[in-house]
Amino acid sequence: MAALGNPPAVTATNTTSTAYDLVAAIGDTWRVNFDSAGNAYTVTILQSQYGLSGTSAGTSGTFTKTTSGNYTTYSLGTVGTLIVDDRTKAVSGNMTIGAKASTVAGTGYAAPALNKLAGTYNFAYHTRNASDGGSPDMGAGQFTVSPDGASIAICPGGTINAAATACTPQLPGSPSVPLAGTSAVAPNGLITLTVTENNVTAEFGKLHVHVGDRGPILLIDRYGRNAQNVMRTGAFYAAKAVAAAGTEFDGHWACNKTGGISGSTAVVSGTSATITDPAPSNLVSTANLYYNQVYNRGTQQTLSLPGFLSIGSSLATSDIVLTLSSSLAVAQTGNGTDLSVCHRTN
Repeated sequence: MAALGNPPAVTATNTTSTAYDLVAAIGDTWRVNFDSAGNAYTVTILQSQYGLSGTSAGTSGTFTKTTSGNYTTYSLGTVGTLIVDDRTKAVSGNMTIGAKASTVAGTGYAAPALNKLAGTYNFAYHTRNASDGGSPDMGAGQFTVSPDGASIAICPGGTINAAATACTPQLPGSPSVPLAGTSAVAPNGLITLTVTENNVTAEFGKLHVHVGDRGPILLIDRYGRNAQNVMRTGAFYAAKAVAAAGTEFDGHWACNKTGGISGSTAVVSGTSATITDPAPSNLVSTANLYYNQVYNRGTQQTLSLPGFLSIGSSLATSDIVLTLSSSLAVAQTGNGTDLSVCHRTN
């Protein structure tokens, strides 16, 4: 908390309400408001690529609330379920607004002073065509936020140097020069990112700030057109690029896939994990964890990447995991075609 200078809470509708800003993995930003006076919730659509609005199905209703330890669960009936880490106000879960089902992750905090975000971050992302969900793309990389927080240098598919002037590409086609961007706080408390790529400057997405117990967590509601003028949407998840000690993923975890689909659960201790696939298979398997290491299948080389970890029967067949806090992580799934959002359940 102190690292972010006690950021303000997301603005709620009244004194009996609590609000959270959510990044929907499909590429939207939603604000959910829970009013304890009547156990009623409302969802405000802050940004949508799908024409969603305040009249879309699921944007209002009633909720039930239960608390267990540090976690509060909001059940919204058929609309979905949200789980809040009461220590950090981090939230994750599944929601369906209109006809759009999505995994969501978010925060109860509005944007802090931008200079509080300075530093280098690891990120993982998943994007797809907005029109039909086609051409899914999952990847990782690093970006650096400038000391004043007003600019960002992004290396998709690579690592960034200390001066934030060059990328070391790890995948074919990844840039050697960082994408340059700027950030500005909007009146609704979100941060708008604008990025220049291929000499074209356009909005890159909305940035949300989490207060993590291991430092700031940045989530980006990503939207924009590619070189073929196809609208691409998705989400970026980022945490400070700091070496993992080897216990960050310990605990019981439940993961949700991009489309709001319940995925696997995992019990992790040190470098071992027991994974249970969802019904109907309920297949149970074991896996190894490799902290601060990622295997590049293209070059068949092991990369030393502080902060990332890999999970699989061997490093060469592993998937990438990025732990964002002690209660939130994202994991590569579907043979690299999807990115699941995982929350701790104990």
